[in-house]
Amino acid sequence: MCLICLYLSVDEFASIHERFINQPFRDASNGPQRFYFSWVIPYGILVVAVVTLYVRFILRLPREIGRLIVVSGFVYVTSTVGLELIGGRYCDTHTGPHADLVLALFVMCEETLEKAAILVLVYALMSYLSRYVEGCTFRITSSPSD
Repeated sequence: MCLICLYLSVDEFASIHERFINQPFRDASNGPQRFYFSWVIPYGILVVAVVTLYVRFILRLPREIGRLIVVSGFVYVTSTVGLELIGGRYCDTHTGPHADLVLALFVMCEETLEKAAILVLVYALMSYLSRYVEGCTFRITSSPSD
């Protein structure tokens, strides 16, 4: 799970899926937008593989923790793939300054939901550690401003 999260963060930072998957499809098709979000096909296959591999792991977790992890993964994948596909379709059919604004709103919603999903995952993992690992506690404090 750690390696998957590491790869996703590197991919987000370095735009791996845009450079190595989307760009070749756009170049091969002389640039139509319908291939702009082609990364969802191989990544979708990877999601199915990861879910298949982790089903037993999730089922063995305490029910509340498992649910939080499933919700986190569902929100992350559906916001990432779903909003990318909707935004890609929108790019196919709309142009002009209004289209740029609407696409920016799609991106903002996608990024916000991705970050919310990550927060839910972190909460689930911290909850598991604090409840089921003896001697592990978390305390979040804020220091006063100077």
